[in-house]
Amino acid sequence: MSHIVIAGCVGVGHAIPTLETIAELVARGHRVTCVTVPVAAATLASTGAHVIPIDSVLAGVDLTVMDTVEEMDRLMVLGVEEDRRFIAAAEDYAEREGRPDLLVFDATRFAVGRILGVKWGVPTAAFCTVQLSNEHFSFQERVDAKRGALPKRRPHVARALRGLVSLMAEHGQSHRTLDEFYRVQEGLYVAFYPREFQFAGETFDDRYAFVGPNLTLGTDPGDWRPPADGRRVVMVSLGTSVFRNPGLFRTCVDAFRDSDWQVVLHAHKGLDLDAVGELPPNVEVHGWLPQLAVLEHTDVLVCHGGLGTLMAAFARSTPVVVVPNAGEQMVNGDRVVELGLGEMFSQREVTAAGLRASVDELHADGGVRARVEAMSGAIRRAGGGAHGADVVEEYLKRSADRPDRTPGDGNGHG
Repeated sequence: MSHIVIAGCVGVGHAIPTLETIAELVARGHRVTCVTVPVAAATLASTGAHVIPIDSVLAGVDLTVMDTVEEMDRLMVLGVEEDRRFIAAAEDYAEREGRPDLLVFDATRFAVGRILGVKWGVPTAAFCTVQLSNEHFSFQERVDAKRGALPKRRPHVARALRGLVSLMAEHGQSHRTLDEFYRVQEGLYVAFYPREFQFAGETFDDRYAFVGPNLTLGTDPGDWRPPADGRRVVMVSLGTSVFRNPGLFRTCVDAFRDSDWQVVLHAHKGLDLDAVGELPPNVEVHGWLPQLAVLEHTDVLVCHGGLGTLMAAFARSTPVVVVPNAGEQMVNGDRVVELGLGEMFSQREVTAAGLRASVDELHADGGVRARVEAMSGAIRRAGGGAHGADVVEEYLKRSADRPDRTPGDGNGHG
């Protein structure tokens, strides 16, 4: 069996879709170690993998205040430091336990995988919980278009790029240019959503495996139960990191006040419930609930448009109203609307009356229901954890058969 290191998981939302694949690899006898941020450690440990939490520099960052281009750019600088800590933790582990046969990394922390893969001389694969790009579709270009024109002078971006150049040099890769570094294409991309949701999905070749999300681990509903009277359920789940805006939650509560909808509201850490205002009897508030379990009984989901949340909803045949916070979520919302799986409002335009009308219409629209059911079927056909483990094993075999895979010397040479 193989030794696999998975490095760079950036949070619970990125971990949950991958759990079935990791658990399946462990069950098949592979030695799997996850280097991750502390907040995702317990979630990943549930797979049976060995987990190493890093000392995360981003753990103490309040994302709710990151609402300007300059502040988001500053996150890039912190991200390079986070990469450095991921790499240090992975190297410390490899010194004790040996280099792995395969290095897997979160696609959003690609520097970790590309630097270590070259230094160790091992094959790399990306776990993808955001939309993919190729020569036919650029996710980043779509995100940039949503954000609008950016300032020409962006000092934090320049600082982050200098930091990345320095990080590469620290690991013996000063010969690599940034252009070469960014152009690298991994040998395998494992996408935790179906091809049918990917923009230009038919143009992605066999390096890209669309396996769908985790649908089993973490589905215990705990103490939550659906309404005993069988009333319709709308869940409001606007993200764990940046949605602490009481005005937006107040709009959601007012939309269903005095209605026959039961509202399941996720009030994540940091939300000032007093600022939301008085809650009517048909609104229940939870700090956390397993989404998959609640979605079994949810008629419509109001969400921020994170890809993992969308896949959970569609897997449970639930249409969505997307109220995005970031460019990535806006692009996901575009795809939702394009495929007829729900609707989208900007934060500026959403009103209680508009939200209520949208939810009512989605619930009553048989065409939307049919399209959501079709996407649910596509998710099931994608194969889930077993398929994810299959493609990882096949990639390991192909890589082992390649004669040019030898341990690196820090410069990418044998």
